[in-house]
Amino acid sequence: MVYRYATREDNNPQLKQGAVGAFVLVRTLALLKVPDVCLALPLRCGGPLSFLNWDMLLQLAFGAMESAALFASVAFAVEYLAGKGLLGRFPSSS
Repeated sequence: MVYRYATREDNNPQLKQGAVGAFVLVRTLALLKVPDVCLALPLRCGGPLSFLNWDMLLQLAFGAMESAALFASVAFAVEYLAGKGLLGRFPSSS
């Protein structure tokens, strides 16, 4: 429901997409599990990038897809309910 507070009564699509993108980014990074083979400070896990290995890249890809589907569907539901008048919006501050 934080999306509802972030978008308020604004008709700015970038604000709405940015809120969803921020939620996706935070959830995706929180789901990432660093394997025991990685060295800390600076983070080194091997190829293809020195700080991310293939397993971590796959975790990021699947986590981002899952999170994007989740938060986009919730944003759509909030927008739909607000359009029908079943969910109120907060006034935007100018």
